[in-house]
Amino acid sequence: MMLVESVKDNLRAYGYIATLDDEYIISSAIEKSITRVKAFTNLKELPEEINSIIIDMATGEVLSIKNAIGALSSGDGVKSIQEGDTTVTFAGESDMSGIIKKLIDGHFQALTHYRQVKW
Repeated sequence: MMLVESVKDNLRAYGYIATLDDEYIISSAIEKSITRVKAFTNLKELPEEINSIIIDMATGEVLSIKNAIGALSSGDGVKSIQEGDTTVTFAGESDMSGIIKKLIDGHFQALTHYRQVKW
């Protein structure tokens, strides 16, 4: 399935390598994303142009699940360092949560172009 492979590639870009055990989660995330887009747009069949949005939303769903169960790296990398009075800021979970939220919910404005009135 093209969408599954695209979601795996997207996950890899965000630092998570999908395993064979993740196939079900990825497939479920794709189905959930398709359902959300269909409900928002009132379309029965989605045009191919929306696939990139489906892929991003499914990627966000998978990352959200993996983040909730602690399967993602904790983001302990240093975000910034200040020398005067020594301040060190770590890249934390809130950074990943922001990315996940944008992936899941950040495309609805683009989807308004495809939205149809339901009678």
